[in-house]
Amino acid sequence: MQLVSELSKKIIKEVQLVMKEHVIVTDPSGIIIASTEEKRVGFFHEGAWNVMQRKQKLYISKKEAADLKGVKPGINLPISYQGEIIGVIGITGTPEAVEPFADIIRRLTELIIREAYYIETKEWENKGVEAFFREWIYSQQVDAEFIERGHILGVQVDSAYCCTLFQIDSSLSKKKQQQVQETIRYWFERHKADGDYIANWGYDRLLLLKEAVGEKARQGFKEELKKCQQYIQANNQVMITIGVGKPAEQFNLHASYEEAKKALKVASKRQTVIFYEELLMDMILEDVSEPVKKEFLSRVLSSIQKEKELLETLKCYLANDQSLKKTAFDLHIHINTLHYRLKQMKELTDIDPKSVKGITLFHLALSLLE
Repeated sequence: MQLVSELSKKIIKEVQLVMKEHVIVTDPSGIIIASTEEKRVGFFHEGAWNVMQRKQKLYISKKEAADLKGVKPGINLPISYQGEIIGVIGITGTPEAVEPFADIIRRLTELIIREAYYIETKEWENKGVEAFFREWIYSQQVDAEFIERGHILGVQVDSAYCCTLFQIDSSLSKKKQQQVQETIRYWFERHKADGDYIANWGYDRLLLLKEAVGEKARQGFKEELKKCQQYIQANNQVMITIGVGKPAEQFNLHASYEEAKKALKVASKRQTVIFYEELLMDMILEDVSEPVKKEFLSRVLSSIQKEKELLETLKCYLANDQSLKKTAFDLHIHINTLHYRLKQMKELTDIDPKSVKGITLFHLALSLLE
């Protein structure tokens, strides 16, 4: 473990919360890498260098400070991590005045370092698991060596899973996205079964591998996901969306992953939790290419797309299952006015909104438009 500048600045910032005296942090060669006095950064501190050589606390009086290079009166203490001295922290002031704080500050510093190392280790573990899952999803086949690597990471590759994708608002800052990711991980560490695994999936997504379960348990899983969604919204004031694929065949995650992506796309529009098996028309719409969508919309809606009144009437008419009475009521218009507007739609588009074919075409077009 090395004391880098960023970690040293964090130490300085935390120490400033508990004391007003000036503080420095040096690397093993005695170079100041962080200080409450910015102008001291980059200079050699002979007192810290002596601490590294003797591996013990050093009291520096005003008189002694005058004989040492880059030094002020105070106390210098070695910073240890896993039995190794990795740097020095110095507190400016008369030794008698700062002595009561010295060991507390050293312990605080070592605690910050241990926490930073733990976070760094977890990040590397998460990246390792994410890379392994990506390889697994896009692999054509799984061999014994791959299964063994999974066991090293604590992943049982030979079980059957379904893929679940969590989407965080991509417009949020990366820091906020990471906070939400941590909250989701925290939730699942408390609620997931032993055979489930969760990994960050870029900055704005997470992937959960859920061990395949029966239909009844799958319904319970959906309720659990909804609770997770509510928990994130309550604690982070952020709405997440969730898409779930069907259980995959053993070793083959790709199909379930692609299903989860399609379910997530629909879930993002509806701001909810969607299971792939719930998709009906969406299954067709999600596989339609953009050029085909544009061409279809042009043929069906181009003549009324700028007619806001007709478009809103059509949406209301289809939402009410073609009930003239309900549609007229919701739009606050006379039923004769509604008949006139439907006639206008037919004349402009050459599609009858009262026929089965017309209803189907308009419904598909509005779904694509959304």
